[in-house]
Amino acid sequence: MSNKSDAIITLSADEALVFFDFLARFNESRADHGPEVRVLRMIEATLEAQLSEPFAKDYASLVDQAKARLSAADAD
Repeated sequence: MSNKSDAIITLSADEALVFFDFLARFNESRADHGPEVRVLRMIEATLEAQLSEPFAKDYASLVDQAKARLSAADAD
């Protein structure tokens, strides 16, 4: 982007949860701290602050349900 304005990305609740889960797993496996990884970690932290599901006891089930809904929507 050539200007200094912020970028805004809109995700559904299911998309946000699935993306957060992906980022959390991806970031756990990364040892490097390049600018790309830094940005991904910032996005993960932003999503974590907005989502309640990562703190739920049935987090894995909630992610699976969100993935299933997204997959079903893709099939339509």
